[in-house]
Amino acid sequence: MAKIPLGGIKILEGRSCLTSFSRSEDRILPGMCQRLSLDQINVSLLNHLEGNQERDCVASFCTDEGNALSAYFLLKPDQGHAVKMQSDASILSIFPYNGMAEIAGAMIRLLACLDMRPYALASSISAISVVVPSSDVEVLIDGLFDEFEFPGYRSIVDWYAAYEGRERLLNQIICSYR
Repeated sequence: MAKIPLGGIKILEGRSCLTSFSRSEDRILPGMCQRLSLDQINVSLLNHLEGNQERDCVASFCTDEGNALSAYFLLKPDQGHAVKMQSDASILSIFPYNGMAEIAGAMIRLLACLDMRPYALASSISAISVVVPSSDVEVLIDGLFDEFEFPGYRSIVDWYAAYEGRERLLNQIICSYR
């Protein structure tokens, strides 16, 4: 099977992933976003699944590890819903996505083959992002090079060489906006 060509990989490390579960009749997203914004907590990724009579409402987001405890206490169960926090997480994004089902399918198949349970999975028009434990990132990157082709890098070694040393710069570019 031919590898699917992609443009690149981005990694955002040092994240915590918080997930909030609520009864289906509750609308947790507006209140959650309001509390986070009032405390000026930046969110790196936001997912939301609206509930109905058969399932609960679920919202998850990532934030810098330094803000994770504050965010957790802002969303504490006394607000009427359960909150789960996963520390030491990383967001790995592949691009361009352009809504291509074969890219999403290959990513999900790869996660299943690697027996990885992501904390969150999200897509935009330009990228697919997956939130995984930081300890799983290297294995996931290796797997990406088995499934996808990255024309800018001849091998995984070339990608690591280009990425190394730029982590702090990428973090400042991606996450410094308030």
